[in-house]
Amino acid sequence: MSQYCDVALPVPVDRAFTYELGGLEPEVGARVMVPFAGQRLVGVVVGLHDARPEDVEVKRVQQVLDDAALLPDELMELGKWIASYYCAPLGEVLRGMMPLTAEVRRQWVYRIGEQGKKVLHDAAVKGASRRSRLSAEDQNREYAVLNYLLSGEAAKAATIRSATDANKALLDAMARKKWLVREALANEAYGRGDAEALQRILSDYDESSESVQGEGIGAELIRIIRQIHQARKNIAALEEEQARLSTSELSQLKKDAEMAQREGRDLLAQLATALAGKIMQRRKEHEALAQRVDAHERQV
Repeated sequence: MSQYCDVALPVPVDRAFTYELGGLEPEVGARVMVPFAGQRLVGVVVGLHDARPEDVEVKRVQQVLDDAALLPDELMELGKWIASYYCAPLGEVLRGMMPLTAEVRRQWVYRIGEQGKKVLHDAAVKGASRRSRLSAEDQNREYAVLNYLLSGEAAKAATIRSATDANKALLDAMARKKWLVREALANEAYGRGDAEALQRILSDYDESSESVQGEGIGAELIRIIRQIHQARKNIAALEEEQARLSTSELSQLKKDAEMAQREGRDLLAQLATALAGKIMQRRKEHEALAQRVDAHERQV
């Protein structure tokens, strides 16, 4: 994993700027949000490395905007040639080359592939004896990823990494081996015919601070307002979830346990006694029903 990246920014300066990644994993050709001259700018990653600049304060990348490169290698090389030939800032050239689809943040989801299911099946039947160049830890992470996705549901890369400790390079390698299937989040929603999810993805972007174009005080103020609006929506969703949980059976059990603790009662023993009573009642009902059946059979 690289520690630094070089970013081409849309500023009238003919050079790239080095930023610390801090654990983030952008690809060359992807967009990142970085601090620059007291403001935030969106730039394109043009290089990844581990060489820290000398005698210069290195700031951190604030956000990776794309899970994959928006500009492939050939377009990156073309952009560098155009910038060199016309003596234009590389960041300005690359921004002009960005596809219109870059206006919607590109996110990817992963699901288990048929080959991945076969690997899990073989491991269960024959044991995990496959030969691999990976370390034992990374092989265990691969199996953890496959087990996590075994239900067939798609999951975002960040969710998988949090659950299994697998980094992006490992997920991409599993996709190349066809153990995983990787697809764009919007495409995944479209593919399963979920029009509501697709509309929600687009609406969330339209309302997000990332969709605000331009720099300056006005644009930054709109971003802040949208961030506050999004935070309020998140709070409202959490309050709704909390209200729903407060009326659930689990919440009622928690209240009963707290009351029993205050009154010095053993709630678990009471529940066990009540359950035993219900079992005894059902047993008596079963015996009575069996006697009626026997009586009916004798009459027949």
